Amino acid sequence: SGLDVFQRRELAVLDSLPGDRAAQRRAYADWQRVDFSLVVEEISVSIVDEPEKSAAGGEAKGVKLLEVKLLGCTAKALVKSLEASASASLQTLQVEDLVQSFGPDYRLLVGSNKESAPAAEALATVEVVVWHPKSPDRGTLDVEVKAAMSNLYLGGNLETVSVLHDWLFVVLQRASAAPGSGEDQ
Repeated sequence: SGLDVFQRRELAVLDSLPGDRAAQRRAYADWQRVDFSLVVEEISVSIVDEPEKSAAGGEAKGVKLLEVKLLGCTAKALVKSLEASASASLQTLQVEDLVQSFGPDYRLLVGSNKESAPAAEALATVEVVVWHPKSPDRGTLDVEVKAAMSNLYLGGNLETVSVLHDWLFVVLQRASAAPGSGEDQ
């Protein structure tokens, strides 16, 4: 590929310079090509039931059924001349039941902790490092992958299961209706 040709040319230039080749290669290995970082504090997605049309002809608002929250999302990538690394982490995952009537203690369906607050440790982390065969830091590895996941708590109640079942049934029924058959889409 073009990157391989570029790396070979740079290494040839380094090898032609006078001095300690090992020190030159180490300096070359630390040259940074790309340094990327993304941090998102909170992503929130709500599943909303389709509103019923009122008799007066006005539109009613839909009812929120569930809310999925991802807190503390990070992604990083670093590309050097002879090494590339990428990592991602998710601090907290929450799936909240917005239709139950038992109170706030029963709101959390899935969570990385039992409270509706950010977790103390990250729920999930992944790190990948890839080395070029000529990298002085490579050792015996070409690729290294590290992953970790913390506890995930589940909760629920029959009221919520019933509402989600009804919603899923309607969604699947509409999705399977043949186009042009006269049924509501």
